[in-house]
Amino acid sequence: MGCTEQYQFCNPVNGRCTDLMGTTLLTEGDDAIIGLNPVQEVIRARIGFAALKSSIHYHLSSRGANALRAQEAVSGADQTPLPPNQWTIEASTWFSVSLASLQKQMVEYATGPATTVSDPRRQIPPGPMGRMMCSNQKVRATDGSISFSVLGTCIILVLGMAIVLTSLCVDSVVGWIQHRVLRRGVHRRLQWILDETLQLQRLAFEEAGMGTWSGTTASVPVTRAGELLGGFDATIDPDHPRLSRAMAGGGGNGGGGSTSVSDVKSGMTFTQQETGPLMGGYAPTHTPST
Repeated sequence: MGCTEQYQFCNPVNGRCTDLMGTTLLTEGDDAIIGLNPVQEVIRARIGFAALKSSIHYHLSSRGANALRAQEAVSGADQTPLPPNQWTIEASTWFSVSLASLQKQMVEYATGPATTVSDPRRQIPPGPMGRMMCSNQKVRATDGSISFSVLGTCIILVLGMAIVLTSLCVDSVVGWIQHRVLRRGVHRRLQWILDETLQLQRLAFEEAGMGTWSGTTASVPVTRAGELLGGFDATIDPDHPRLSRAMAGGGGNGGGGSTSVSDVKSGMTFTQQETGPLMGGYAPTHTPST
C-alpha cells in the first residue's frame, strides 16, 4: 500500500486556496496568491513547519512495524484473523497520530520543545510578529477544566464566616443583654455559665478549698498569679480518689451556708441553701428584696 500526503492552505476571508502541495513546499508557499495579511503569514509558516514534522512518513520511518495496529493481534508466533478493512484502520490511525503531532507542535511553539534533543531547524521565531505569538496563544487543556461560580463561592464563604462568628459571640451577647438590658433570668444565666467545663473545674477546686478565684462568671475563671492548686494527698483512696480539702477556712461543704442572688426587675431574691451532703445546684427560695 502506498500513501501520498498533500497539503493546502486557504484564506477564510476571500476563499482563495493554494494548490495541493507536498511537504517540501510547506514552508515555501506564496502567501500573496491567497492574500494573507502579516499575522496570517506567520500563522501559515507555523502550521507549515509543524506539519512538516507531523507527516505520516515522519512517524512511520521511526516506528517501523510498531506503527501497525495489526501488531495488537499478534501473540508469540500466532496472529488472530484481521478484518477485511484493516488497511483503512491502519491509515486512519496514522492520520490521527499525524493530527495529534500537529497539535503538539503548535503548543510547543509557545511552551518550548518537550525534548532536549537539539534540532537545527528549531530556532527562535524571527521577527516581532513571530515572537509576539509566543506569549499570545490559548490552548484547551487536555485534562479538562473546572467551572465554578465566583458569586456562589463568595456567598458560601461569607455565610460560613457569619455563622462561625455568630456561634462564637452569641453566648456573650445574649448574656450581656439578659444581664444589662432585660435584667431577668439571672438563675438560668448562671446555670448556663456554670455548666461550662472550666467553670465546673473551678467549682470542684473551690469547693475543695483550693485557689483564690476571679472571673467566676466569665468564660475562663482564673486564680491569683503564681498560685498553685492542690492535688492528692498520701492517704488517697485508689478506689475512690478525690481532691484534698484545704484545712484553712473558706470553701467546704461541712458547715453549711447560703448564697443569694437578687433579680432587680422582679423584686425577688434567689437563695442557694447548703444543707450538708446534698448534691450541688440551685434551690431558690423567694423572699422580697429590701
